[in-house]
Amino acid sequence: MSFNKMNTMHWHVTDAESMPIQSQRFPMLHEKGAFGPKAFYSTTQIEELVTYAAQRGVRVVPEVDMPGHNYAYFLGKPQLMCECPNTLAPISTEFLKASFDPTNPELYDFLDAFLGEMTSRFPEQILHLGGDE
Repeated sequence: MSFNKMNTMHWHVTDAESMPIQSQRFPMLHEKGAFGPKAFYSTTQIEELVTYAAQRGVRVVPEVDMPGHNYAYFLGKPQLMCECPNTLAPISTEFLKASFDPTNPELYDFLDAFLGEMTSRFPEQILHLGGDE
């Protein structure tokens, strides 16, 4: 990237289909939300990626989708979700049914802890939340 004068890697880490980033505080997220038992980036791998990029003048800005596009969160933290109607008929998919429940007070404690953990791994202290719902 730096050879081509690009200095920012926008890493779209999560989406509805998968939670491939290890959470030390909420291990069920990647254990249930990744495509498979070994299909996630460990804390060590993330540190290595960020270091490798920084040594080349590239910053890494992660994206963790929310408040929607988070069926993978639902697999690990179903108590934080609400059942949303499928408003995109005739498309029928489980991915469209889970979204964070903003009326659940537990959600805000989770978001504070989870987003705090994610931002601690990236020195830029920038976290993209998607928000393209």
